Amino acid sequence: MSERTEVVVARLRPHARVLLWPTLLLLLVAAALGFFAGTFREQWQNTVLLCVAGAVALVGWLVPLLRWSSRNYTITTRRVVVASALNT
Repeated sequence: MSERTEVVVARLRPHARVLLWPTLLLLLVAAALGFFAGTFREQWQNTVLLCVAGAVALVGWLVPLLRWSSRNYTITTRRVVVASALNT
């Protein structure tokens, strides 16, 4: 019985369209921050606004970006391998 060697046919990653909503959220946060930054009388309120905008951008855009970039699919002649550096 002769065993065939496994040959990589394609290496893929998920389609980038999954980043559409996170990117729109990032643009919305940037627009809101640009509109409201410096409009509050107290400096601590402006600082809180900046921190909240940063947290929303981090959770709403950076986490999905890292999740998307860490996942890849390898199609070989014998199997399909799904690999992810982050647990999702």
